[in-house]
Amino acid sequence: MAGRIWAAAKRLAGGFAAATKGATLPMMAAGLIPAIAALGTAIDLSRIYMAKTQLQAGVDAAALAGARAFAITDDSSQSRDSQADAYFVENFADSYLGSRNLDLDKDFSVNAGVNVTLVTAQIDLPMAFMQIFGQGDRHIVATARAELQPRPLEVMVVLDNTGSMASGLDKGTRMSALKTAAKSFVNILYQGSENRSELALGFTLYTVTTNVGSVLAKYGVSVETVDGFSNVSYPTSNLGWKGCVSSDPTLQDLDSKSASQIAASAYDVQKTLPGENGMPSIKPMLIPPVWIPTAGTKEKPQDPSVPGNLYYSSADGNSSDGKFKPSNYSNLFQLGDSFVDSADNLANKPAYRKFFREYYIGLNSNGAANSNDDVIVKNDTARSTANTTWYNAATDGDNYYVRYDRIPQKEIWRPSVKYTIKPAGDTIHPTPNWQCPEHALEVAYGRTKTSYINYIDQQNGYVRPANGTMHHIGLVWGWRLLSRDDVFKRTNPTTEQPRRAIVFMTDGNTEYTTSASYLNRYFTAYGTIADKKLTATATNAKFKSAAEDRFARTCAAIHAEQIDTPVYVVALALDSGSTNTRTMFRNCAPGRFYDTASTAELKTAFDAIATELVDLHLTQ
Repeated sequence: MAGRIWAAAKRLAGGFAAATKGATLPMMAAGLIPAIAALGTAIDLSRIYMAKTQLQAGVDAAALAGARAFAITDDSSQSRDSQADAYFVENFADSYLGSRNLDLDKDFSVNAGVNVTLVTAQIDLPMAFMQIFGQGDRHIVATARAELQPRPLEVMVVLDNTGSMASGLDKGTRMSALKTAAKSFVNILYQGSENRSELALGFTLYTVTTNVGSVLAKYGVSVETVDGFSNVSYPTSNLGWKGCVSSDPTLQDLDSKSASQIAASAYDVQKTLPGENGMPSIKPMLIPPVWIPTAGTKEKPQDPSVPGNLYYSSADGNSSDGKFKPSNYSNLFQLGDSFVDSADNLANKPAYRKFFREYYIGLNSNGAANSNDDVIVKNDTARSTANTTWYNAATDGDNYYVRYDRIPQKEIWRPSVKYTIKPAGDTIHPTPNWQCPEHALEVAYGRTKTSYINYIDQQNGYVRPANGTMHHIGLVWGWRLLSRDDVFKRTNPTTEQPRRAIVFMTDGNTEYTTSASYLNRYFTAYGTIADKKLTATATNAKFKSAAEDRFARTCAAIHAEQIDTPVYVVALALDSGSTNTRTMFRNCAPGRFYDTASTAELKTAFDAIATELVDLHLTQ
């Protein structure tokens, strides 16, 4: 095209020069030649700039990608060479603007303990117009240098394990997407190595509670003893405490109080630990063996002598002391065979006696002819009916006990086993640890990358059934395990002050239940809505508002710390109506809120956070 323009210009100029009348047209023709040359030069210079810019983007991306996988030197697609190549190609397409003779060179070295990735790319760019004036290909070179600057880094990762994580996302589930993203996060932090001495990670998993019991016990934090629950353990008892905790003592309706009003006694928005500064011991979270009825249903008591029937005293399945419904055996909680008819029967321990009386005293009221099916009896086997204090050992509780062998339909209850989340999730908890995720990991140096990868795969999984999402309980305990290094001690291998950060991930709003009839039935770390621990107004909306206020106040307390602790929030698949939730997360993580909606976006968010935290950056 350039040749045709040049030939036309010469013909035009020649015609004008041959004219015999006037000098204006020949002068204009002569001026066209430099004008066209200037235009062609501008176009070629623009092409050079575009090629240089895109080539630089390619080597920048390649250097960072190679640096993330620095220690992976095999022939796999995850190796540093393969990653660098892949990211370069994504940013600089083959023969871009007609370029040729691409040469991509990568160099990986360690200088004074610093991982250095150097990427250089060279191309030849043919000229479109300037070749008319004898200009050949323009040689373009771009170089990028990425470095990992080792520095102590302590990170607490708080992950949503609620049942909604089982929901579909792309070709998998939200949980499978989280596993992929979290493992990529760990790989970047470790720079492909198996060990990194200056890195300390921790994990806190949450639903409507969080499992920090084993960590508290390990470091001597005060935990209240609940006889028959927190003082027994697997395999002695399948019903023993697995580590999930109730909330800290607090005040009602913090959202109507200023920070100065709540500071003294609202322990659940502070990093104060149980047993400190007037805060009592933490209570193990015990969910009684109850059945959650279907909304709006009402059942009449059924004759237990009829095979398949299960007797209960209440006619209202939604009442606060509702009984098991015969047609819904799948909703029976797993009690297992650790209840035995003996003096050591756990059903006769204070942790359980109250609940067993509430749910089975009806069998003691079905007539003298049926006394042989009484569940609540005296030591002399006489029946107990009206006595409502039989379970109180301080009075006459020891005179009564539970005949576990007489509980109807016991044989259909699924046996309880030690609970470990399967990689695919969807495992039902044995009572009384319903909704309890797996144990937290305190922040510690010296763990291998593989140990974290295994934890993400095997311990992190959605919990079903799980009937709510309480963001605050995960955040406050994640913050404590990270910030209270005076209690949860770790050994920093350097003398340098570590950087700290909290990475918080969730896929949902603050939620509990949408049915008013369930206010006494859904248990959280704060008890039921009807317990009014968070708010004096026992409604779902007010309970949600009060819980979100706790989240916001905890974030504010974290940001007020003397040691800077940035909070990153990664939200997944929030619905379009979640305006208030998005605002809450943005306020908690200003400039560090990632609103994702796909598997790829979730991984990109975790990768970006890891790259920022690991001090991986371009130096050239």
